[in-house]
Formats: sequence, C-alpha cells, structure tokens
Amino acid sequence: MDKFLIHNNSSYKYWKDYTPRQIIYGTEPAVPVMTSNNDGKTIIFGSSIWSSLYDYFKAFDRDTTTYYATVDGTTTGYIGCILETGKVIGKYSLTLSGTGTSPATAMPRDWKLYGSNDTTDGVDGTWELMDERIDQTWATTPNAVNTYFFENSTIYKALKFEFSKNNGHSTHTSFKELTFYEVAEVIEESASTWVDVSTSIPTKEQFEQKGMIDLNVLNFFERVYDPIKTVDVTKEVLGEDYVGSQKVYKASVEINDDIISMTSNADGNLIIHNGKFYLVIDGTLYISYELDNGLSTKSMNGINNTLTKIIENKKVITGVNEIQLDKKPLSINFY
Repeated sequence: MDKFLIHNNSSYKYWKDYTPRQIIYGTEPAVPVMTSNNDGKTIIFGSSIWSSLYDYFKAFDRDTTTYYATVDGTTTGYIGCILETGKVIGKYSLTLSGTGTSPATAMPRDWKLYGSNDTTDGVDGTWELMDERIDQTWATTPNAVNTYFFENSTIYKALKFEFSKNNGHSTHTSFKELTFYEVAEVIEESASTWVDVSTSIPTKEQFEQKGMIDLNVLNFFERVYDPIKTVDVTKEVLGEDYVGSQKVYKASVEINDDIISMTSNADGNLIIHNGKFYLVIDGTLYISYELDNGLSTKSMNGINNTLTKIIENKKVITGVNEIQLDKKPLSINFY
C-alpha cells in the first residue's frame, strides 16, 4: 500500500485529524472475585444483610445466580469495598437481582458513590462524593445491567455505594452485582494539525508508521489541479519496447512556489526511454518528465539526485487521475 509524507518548511510531515477527548476503561473489574467479605487483601463492607445467603460479597462474586439484599424491612443503606491498592474509578454497573417486576422494584433508584483513602472499616475516615444519581429505573429482562460513567482523576482505595431509595419494593433493596472499572487511559482532545516526522529523508519505518494513505486532506489539489483521465502506461505512453528499468525506493515532486513535495514509499521502476524518464509503480505511471541533455543514460541507482525538469505538457499522472498543473514543477528527487 502506498503511503505519503508531505515536505514543507524543511520537514516531512503527516496530517493528524482532530480527535475528541476519550476515556478508555479497563476491561476487568477493579474488585477481584470475592468469596467472602475479607480475602486478606480486599475487604467488603455494608450496612445490613437479609441473611448470610445475601451477604455483602455476593455483589462482588461475579455470579449472577446469587445477589446481595438488605435486611428485611430496610430499603436504604450502603455497601462498598476497601481495595489492596488505590485505583482511579470512572465507570460502574449494577445488575438486576432477578427477573420480573418485583426484582426491578428492589433495585436502587437514588444513590451516591463516595471514595476514601483513610477509612479502615467503611464507616470511619473522610469520604468524597464521586457520583450521584436519582430516578434510575430498570428493565425487567434477566440480568439487566445499567452502566454509569463519571469524571474522576483521583485515586481512591475505598469505594462506598450509598442508596437512599429503591424503585418501590417495601421490604428490601437488592442487586446481583456491583462492578467498578478503572480508568485505563485518558486521551485529551487534539486539534487537526500537521505533525513533523523528520527533517531528513524519512526511513521506511517512518513511512510505514506515519505515512498517509488518503491525500484528500491536501485540498489545494482541488484548487490547483483539474482531473482529466487515467493513462495506460504500457500501451499509450511507453509502447511495447521501453527499456532501462531502474528500481527506486521513493521519489518526490516539488511544485514551484508551493514548497511542497509528495513522497511515495512504494517500490517502482524508473524507466528511461527516448529522452524521457517515467516513474512506474505497480503498472501505473506516476511521473513523466523530459530529460536534460546527457541524463538519459545517467545511473540513478542509490544516488541522491535532484533533477530540474519541465514536465511534459505540464502533467502528472497519479495512478488514479491524470492531473493538469497550473505551475511548473521545480524538481524531482530520487533516493
């Protein structure tokens, strides 16, 4: 695949499109799979449980056949965890405790999420508000999940989910899973811009990693050039008796007064024939120039040359369209 870099103001560049701010979250839950309220590294705590069958850790066991529930007659409370190491949390989800209307009514409706770095038991210490939700409702499909995102850049070792209202159940509040996710990476907003790659001739690796495939960003082409037609190189231009093939790695065309060069990393054949030379890549004519006197037999193998030419009929053939130049090319470089 052909790739291109643009030469401007003594530097080879590529165009970087605008990117909005993105937050990437970890794919694994921040709390390990829990089989008890304390595994020696992570502590799970809460305000009340219905019974040991609905203990706090049931909300962190990643088993959708079990669930956590508050004590009979209580619909408010809290549940949380103290982690082995602090984490930046920015996403969490709640899983419906069953199927049908009744479990959906037992799901939390209003709550606040807090973070702490000095609590020892989930009750003491300083707690900072991380997120708050009101009027949250739930689908009645099995294992329905609601997921929430919030802005946070602070590391917290402890998290507390405090619910003040459910969706109407009179005896308890319950849910199968409470899952927290870390912020893995934040990619800040970036404006569209030209990015420098190198002030010297780019390497093959730089072309492969940074080279552009789409040159439509160079909208001055639309202003300067008028598309005409594609030319069959072998039949219409060179005939059947062309000679003098020479491999080249990359070539650039500098347009007079524009100080711009298109550089291709594709291997191609430099064909010298009847006082002209042609750059042919994958059977497509890219550049056709008349040679100065004495240059038709000059070797270009591995030599860094600059050949000042006047293009034949002031045209460049790009492999897709033959395009008419308004300005004469200043030079062509082979490396």
